[in-house]
Amino acid sequence: MDSKKKILIILSVIFAVTLSYRLMNPYRQKTVSQLTFTNSKVYTKTNKTGSVRGSRRTANIQDVMLDFFLNPPEHFDKVYKNIFFKEEVVKKEVISQKDNPIKRVENEINQFTIFGSYETPDDKAIFFERGKQVLVIRKGDKIDGKFLVEKISQQDVSLKSEEIDDRMHIDLGDF
Repeated sequence: MDSKKKILIILSVIFAVTLSYRLMNPYRQKTVSQLTFTNSKVYTKTNKTGSVRGSRRTANIQDVMLDFFLNPPEHFDKVYKNIFFKEEVVKKEVISQKDNPIKRVENEINQFTIFGSYETPDDKAIFFERGKQVLVIRKGDKIDGKFLVEKISQQDVSLKSEEIDDRMHIDLGDF
């Protein structure tokens, strides 16, 4: 017999014994005749004679607060923001970007933030970040197959866009 089967049989026997014991001898919580509270240093008994509700209760307090349900706030029929549909303004901006390739290219470049730089006597590299993606850019690289890196200097990075046949400059002066 396999050792795994032996372990399974032993555990099932232990389970059956504990289940039968618990069914024959169910747990019963002990009851007390008087409730007691033990403080860190003082032992006190609770007082059964006075009612907690009787002395402090006033006629003005209701058991259930129904004011909100009896006088509900006004609801307006206008929806201010519907998260399930895109707004009209967003669609107009997308259409205007499709018509103007310069704005589209600028928006694509503005997605990048400068993460850092690396320089050796032979090579210069810039680290760009877009969301969670980090790109290492060197001279001659293409970004997303659209932008050719022509020059990397201390002041700026020159990119040539294939869509608009124009050079774009990213200023590194603030970095």
